[in-house]
Amino acid sequence: METKVKCNVDECAHNLGGERCSAQAVEINYNNSTADQETICNTYRPQYEGADNLVYSANINYSGLENRHDSANVNPVAMCQVEKCKHNSKDGYCHADSIDISLSETSECTTYDPE
Repeated sequence: METKVKCNVDECAHNLGGERCSAQAVEINYNNSTADQETICNTYRPQYEGADNLVYSANINYSGLENRHDSANVNPVAMCQVEKCKHNSKDGYCHADSIDISLSETSECTTYDPE
C-alpha cells in the first residue's frame, strides 16, 4: 500500500498547492531541536524566487509531474525514521494510509502516533 502524502506547507519549495508535494521522497524524523518527541519533515525547503529553487531538483518526482494536475500521480515515497510511531513498521517507511504535513514552528508530520 502506498502512503498518501498530504502537505499543507505552502512555504515549501516542493508544495504544488492542493496538498500535493512534488518531492520524490519525503523523510520524517524526530525534531532534535525540541525536548519532546515532535516530528519534522526533513524534506522541507523554503521557497525562493526564481532560479534558487533549482537546487532542489534532485528530489523532484518527475514522473508524477508529467501529469501534475492529476494529484494521484504526484505522491512522494513516505520514508520515516521515527521508530516509536505506530505507522513505522521498522523498515524505514510509513505505512499509514496517509500522512499530513503542516507548519507550526517547523514542518511536522501530524500523523505521528506514538506506540
